[in-house]
Amino acid sequence: MDDANGISALEKEYGETRANIEWNFITKLRYTLDYSKPQGSFVASTFSTTFCSPGLDVEGCGSIPLPLCSRDAESLITQAAVRGGDGSEMNIWSFDTDQFQCRNPFWNDYFLSLTKISLDQLGILQGNIGCKPSKLVLYGKDAVFDPQKATTKIPGTFGTFILLLPSKHTGGDMRIFHAGTQRRLVIKPAPPSEYALTTLAWYSDVVPQSTLIESGYRLALTSNLYQNAGQEICTAESMMETHTMLRKLLIDWPQLMPHNKLVYIMHYQYTFASLKIDNLDGRERSAA
Repeated sequence: MDDANGISALEKEYGETRANIEWNFITKLRYTLDYSKPQGSFVASTFSTTFCSPGLDVEGCGSIPLPLCSRDAESLITQAAVRGGDGSEMNIWSFDTDQFQCRNPFWNDYFLSLTKISLDQLGILQGNIGCKPSKLVLYGKDAVFDPQKATTKIPGTFGTFILLLPSKHTGGDMRIFHAGTQRRLVIKPAPPSEYALTTLAWYSDVVPQSTLIESGYRLALTSNLYQNAGQEICTAESMMETHTMLRKLLIDWPQLMPHNKLVYIMHYQYTFASLKIDNLDGRERSAA
């Protein structure tokens, strides 16, 4: 409502003319959409009972078939001790990438398909993103599953990707925290663990916690999610910032704008038939 001088309450509150208020709103909205990041979660998890075997071969042990049996687990423990990596005190034994191979020629394509699914769940566009295996880690009874410590970081690392290979065990449930206790997700690896492959992925700025392995052995392949040099590092927090800003603008819209609709110009020229969210390109899909 305007006062005696024709000045609205909105103009008084913001100290600007209505024209400036509307212009600033449109500018902020356009900027937020132009630089929007894909919508996703701060953690990703999948499991599958049909999967491709990696053809795991560990130096000093030979071929390790899956699901992992107790005999092969004990062989891995012995080999880790021989190489000076005895983790008996914590019941954790690890192997660097020069100590094991995945010999199945179809494994690499399958591995990339799994990382793509996780990146989509994290809300990350695929361009200039890589996933580099770091360690093969065996966890025994009473071990704390902590892949953050088991992964050797490389330049550009923004997250962790883990494959829980088929191995019979119980326990080791994950709790992933972000922004205090405001966002918390509990993940339980797929049962039965010896006949399923579970993937886990999260940003480096979250806090993962795990319960103890209660029985059996967990075999995990840990990897780094990384970006090429010069790119802004993805974080869980940055993914949330765009959503928070856009939510605020949409809440303020009825008060700041007299228009019910605004037009956002796409950069790519789509045909009418192809104008669907699934067909949109990169950031335009994120904006939509």
